[in-house]
Amino acid sequence: MSEFQKALGQYRIYKQVLSQLKPEVKVFLAIAESIYNKFFVGEGIQFIIEREEVAFFVVNLESEVIVKWIN
Repeated sequence: MSEFQKALGQYRIYKQVLSQLKPEVKVFLAIAESIYNKFFVGEGIQFIIEREEVAFFVVNLESEVIVKWIN
């Protein structure tokens, strides 16, 4: 959970700064597929993701392929 809190905090900072400096740029959080499948499917995490309007993509680290985009 602490890694998620850290990542979310960094995401929010980047999103706020870029909204002022480069509003045309959208920030995405990259998430490993294994972490997404274990952690990001929970109701609490989904609530936070929706409330904070977190855009992210899910990456298969073995194939280095993006398997899901969430805008």
